[in-house]
Amino acid sequence: MSQFLLHCGQLLNSIRQRRNFSINDIRGNTTQPTVTNFEHGRSDIGFTNFHMLLSNSYMGADEFFSLVDADDNDFLSSFIVEFRRASNHDDLAALAALKEKIIADYPGSRKHGPKDMLLLCIKGMTGYIKDPSFMFSAEDVTRLENYFNLGNGWFFFEYTVFSATAQFLPVQVASQLADAMLTSFRKTQTGDYDNAVAAVLFNLCLAWLYHKKAAEAVALLQRAQTEISKSRDPYIASHVYVLQQAFIYLGDQSPVALQHIKLIEDGLALYDPELRANDGHWLAKIGITV
Repeated sequence: MSQFLLHCGQLLNSIRQRRNFSINDIRGNTTQPTVTNFEHGRSDIGFTNFHMLLSNSYMGADEFFSLVDADDNDFLSSFIVEFRRASNHDDLAALAALKEKIIADYPGSRKHGPKDMLLLCIKGMTGYIKDPSFMFSAEDVTRLENYFNLGNGWFFFEYTVFSATAQFLPVQVASQLADAMLTSFRKTQTGDYDNAVAAVLFNLCLAWLYHKKAAEAVALLQRAQTEISKSRDPYIASHVYVLQQAFIYLGDQSPVALQHIKLIEDGLALYDPELRANDGHWLAKIGITV
């Protein structure tokens, strides 16, 4: 019995019971035994019928699957959690272990496909930890360009990969791919996409600032302010704001901008000292001490 199927069935049953529905109330054209077997994890159900059951239960697909996947047990969510943890601690051993896990367990066989892109994320972060001036080779740049240019639409996977790799690309290439990203983002926006795009812009602007590409970083940040909404994630939103104030301070040594940075960082220190320490690290790299 699939654990995923069992969780889906149990969740649907819980929703139905909570709303005092009988199976007949929600089943539509589906038979009662079909719904019963699905709720008990004994059999699967067609997508169209499943969507109808959710709709008749006053439940959206986004909410339903966010509850089913609350443990972040899908491949992409698992990668994000492990990659962030290793990156935040400069943990080369953890990155090496994640690399082996991707090679052994993650789906995908085509060359230069999603699996290869995740390995490039690890290659970039590993290179950066060893040498902050690390940049991708011409071959790796081409691999990333080819992948991102495969289609017109970007989804959460593409935003995730770009967030982890953009800072290691030449400015011209990263700028062109940022254009493609924002073009796709304007067509389809979700809360997750908002946060992902904000994270891309933060990482890219910070990297350009560190590499003395302030004009390019300011131009990208200014463009982003006019093209995307503010992130719904308070952590990301606050960091984008800190980055904006950093530009102001570095430009004219504004004491007001420095005070704004200190206020946010002092607040962060109260509830997450580790994140505060990480912020102090990247701010110091661009010449700001708080």
